[in-house]
Amino acid sequence: MVQGRAVRGLIDGSHPARTATGTGSGAAGVRRAFFFANIEQYVVAIVGLIGIAVTSRLLGPAEIGVAAIGLGVFTVAFAAREFVSAEFLIQRPEIAPGDIDTAFTVAALSSLAIAALLSLLAGPVADAYGAPEAAGFLRVLCLVGLADALSAPTLALLRREMAFDRLARVNIAASLTTVGVTVGLAGTGFGLMSIAWGHAAGAAMRAAFCLVNGPQRGPRRPSLAAWRAMLAFGGSKGAITVIDRIYESLPQLVLGRTMPAAAVGMYSRASVLASIPDRFLMAAVFAFAFPALAAQVREGRDPRAAYLNALSYVAAVYCPALALVALLAGPVVELALGPGWETVVPLLQLMTLAAMFWVPMIITSPTLFALGANRDAFVLSLTGRLLGASVMVGASFFGLIAMAASQFFTLPVYAVLSLRAAQRRIGFGWRALAEATWRSVAVIASALVPPCLFTLLAGHGLSPTLAEAPLCTVLAAAGWFAGLKLARHPLLLEVTLILALLRRRLPGHSLPAALNTGADR
Repeated sequence: MVQGRAVRGLIDGSHPARTATGTGSGAAGVRRAFFFANIEQYVVAIVGLIGIAVTSRLLGPAEIGVAAIGLGVFTVAFAAREFVSAEFLIQRPEIAPGDIDTAFTVAALSSLAIAALLSLLAGPVADAYGAPEAAGFLRVLCLVGLADALSAPTLALLRREMAFDRLARVNIAASLTTVGVTVGLAGTGFGLMSIAWGHAAGAAMRAAFCLVNGPQRGPRRPSLAAWRAMLAFGGSKGAITVIDRIYESLPQLVLGRTMPAAAVGMYSRASVLASIPDRFLMAAVFAFAFPALAAQVREGRDPRAAYLNALSYVAAVYCPALALVALLAGPVVELALGPGWETVVPLLQLMTLAAMFWVPMIITSPTLFALGANRDAFVLSLTGRLLGASVMVGASFFGLIAMAASQFFTLPVYAVLSLRAAQRRIGFGWRALAEATWRSVAVIASALVPPCLFTLLAGHGLSPTLAEAPLCTVLAAAGWFAGLKLARHPLLLEVTLILALLRRRLPGHSLPAALNTGADR
């Protein structure tokens, strides 16, 4: 069977025979990069969840609701900066000094313009939502946008070079600072503003660490030499990012106008908890996929195998995790948020189950960008998001449950559109798709059966208690691993390698040889 594929199979679809013909160091370098991308996401996710657990006990749903509205407005406003995204540096075949100068110059100018406009509109926006305290919140967040302008080009260069060990240091430091400042201020009575100042402190730390840990290629002088290339890349990508950010922020922005701030806080917290699998599992794929796919395309490889392998891997990891969070929604809410947040439980269950249909989009977007099919990516995003936004706005008039349930219509449609877009570009058939993913379906079922049987036999239906949650998790993990073996899923080798690495990673030991190729530049 195909169990000889390594982590590189997630991206390049290569056969193990390649390592015997001289590409072993490249494969190990990819494995090393993916290893550090995951380490970063795990640490950041754990720190973030700790911050959520503490702030949910220090701040009420109404305060968190106003913060969610403010963060939504800020996110939409600064998404416009993606029209001139510094990530054009990732796609460039070769980097010239003028490219880096342009990236820093344009990032600074666009951020200054957006920050100035948002500061002026902060008052009217706060009045529109009946939350005068949101004005000061938005003005502090403008500092976040300005600090991000200093770090964005360096982060793009690090991703291009797949220097995920240095990216991990940068993002972990920023996450620790954000959560530390937020919790500290909230504990001393700063209330809503503690969240804004926490984000500002984290962005400042990220910018400072980028100066220290970035590639030795900083800007020389202000320049607009590469503005055409920057705009050509950012045109479609910027439009997609704006659409995505509006869509992600839409529930908070819509609910803020139709329901009390406390309801916004409930929905916001449900969204955050529903993203736990993303934070622990898929965020690393997002961060890793575009640079790796772009490198593969620059080398002239066929992305078809990469796309199908990625779908298989992602489905086998992401969907069981989502299903487990849905099963453990009650204990998750009790542990993460504390008392007074029980309304979040059914919202969390609906969101996580619907998110299983998100799998094709996880890989399709970076694949299209890596192939230079920016227009296709834009049309896909626009179509899917317009459909989702229309349904979501209509559902908002029927309450929080209806908004969450509407994703069972929008996400499956978006998944089909995503698969068709990928088919047109890389030419795989439905049979090839089924052959690549049927093992993942078997793994998903195998992971669900043991914890569901346990909760049913315990007499709690499908609602385990907090005390039963650890055992349910262990049973799901055992069922998942058994499914990998029974279905002979190619991911089995990766799990075996990771377990071997963990056994060898004792304190004081250096990085294993399998990961030690491709050291820092």
